[in-house]
Amino acid sequence: MFICCLILFLGCKEPKEEILIGKTTELELRQAPFSSWYLPNYEHYKIDGEEIMIIKPLLNDVEIKIFMGSWCSDSKREIPKFFKIMDRLDYSLKNIELISMDREKTTPENYEDGLNITNVPTFIFYKNGEELNRVVEHPIASLEKDMIKILTSKEYKHAYSE
Repeated sequence: MFICCLILFLGCKEPKEEILIGKTTELELRQAPFSSWYLPNYEHYKIDGEEIMIIKPLLNDVEIKIFMGSWCSDSKREIPKFFKIMDRLDYSLKNIELISMDREKTTPENYEDGLNITNVPTFIFYKNGEELNRVVEHPIASLEKDMIKILTSKEYKHAYSE
C-alpha cells in the first residue's frame, strides 16, 4: 500500500522547469526547451520599419547588456522581439551580453552586482562604457521607440523609474 501511494505521489509531481542561468546566447534560446516560446514570439513580432531605419545609425559604438529570466513571461515576450530587431539591423551579436538569472534575479557569478537589476528583462545600453539608459521589464511605447529615445539621449523613464 505504501509503495502504491509513493508511486502515485511521485507520478503526480510536475516536471521541473529547465531554466538558464549565467551567460547565454540567442542560439541557446532557439533550442529546446526554450524554442517553444522563443521561436513563435520571434516569428510573430512585426517590426516597425520606419523606426528601425532611425535606430541603425544610432547603434555605432553601442554595447547592450541584457538580464533575463528563461522562466519569466516578460522575458519570453520581449527577448525574441529584441533579437528580431537586432537581426533586422544586422547588429553584431558580439556587442550584446545576454545573462540569464534565477528567480531571485541573481547569478552564481554575480554579473548583476552594482547594476540594480530589480526586474527582468532589463536591457542596458552603453556607449563608451557609460550607461545611456535601460528598458526594464517592458517598453513604454515599443522597443523600437524606446531605443530611439535612449540612443538619442532624449528624456526616457523606464517602467520602474522614480
